[in-house]
Amino acid sequence: MTDYKHRVRLVKKSDLSLILSWRNHEEIRKHMYNKKIISNEEHLNWFNKSNNDPKKTLLIYEYLGEAQGYINFEDLIDGGEEGVWGFYLSPFCKLKLGLAMGQTALKYGFDNIGYKKVWGEVIKENIISQRFHE
Repeated sequence: MTDYKHRVRLVKKSDLSLILSWRNHEEIRKHMYNKKIISNEEHLNWFNKSNNDPKKTLLIYEYLGEAQGYINFEDLIDGGEEGVWGFYLSPFCKLKLGLAMGQTALKYGFDNIGYKKVWGEVIKENIISQRFHE
């Protein structure tokens, strides 16, 4: 579902403050393994490490040119045939874009990265994500 309305693009350094504000928001943190507030320094270290890891792909989901979500893929098998993904919409997004973001992201993973299979993990309490994956 990559069209003029929905697209994903690689994360840029200029996106980091926006991603951090999303990641540290209570509505996002409660669905993470690590629920603590992330510092700017920790966030920058994560980005530098992840962005230089050839097995990882960090993406921003945009709707009508506006950043609305974050997606990451990580190769599980050498050669990039299988990956695991994680994602979240901006906690400030007022639109129901979860399904569109997921479809756009998966299309990117299959078409651009070359995955044949994508795995996801869901925290038990995250009912919305469970429904999405079903």
